[in-house]
Amino acid sequence: MADSNTKQIEPDGVRLGDAIRRAREALALSLRQLAPLVQLHHSFLARLEAGDYQTAKPAVLQRLSRVLELDERDLFALAGLDAPEGLPAFTPYLRAKYDMSDEAAQALHEYFSFVSEKYEVKERGKPGGDQRAA
Repeated sequence: MADSNTKQIEPDGVRLGDAIRRAREALALSLRQLAPLVQLHHSFLARLEAGDYQTAKPAVLQRLSRVLELDERDLFALAGLDAPEGLPAFTPYLRAKYDMSDEAAQALHEYFSFVSEKYEVKERGKPGGDQRAA
């Protein structure tokens, strides 16, 4: 029986696919160019980007994150998987956990950035970052 305090994030194939497509396009890569870099067939990548798959294997997400310069924790969150270590960034976490529009996610991201700057919020455990005690 699962712990009632543990909440599994539901996978969102459409948002996962959108994140991958946006990152691929930002690097000016076609599906056929990306495929050999991540050791996948271009048709699989097309279906993944289209949201046909709710999730992907962790090894696939790790290869995609490396090549597309994405935080693997963000992809894991969108795929409904526990990240190997740490937490996803704020906006991908919200998108994975809550059903919200792109506009709402952007507004929350901007507000979090504002609050973070105003109160000097620092990410814990980030290499090279300030790790002062609270």
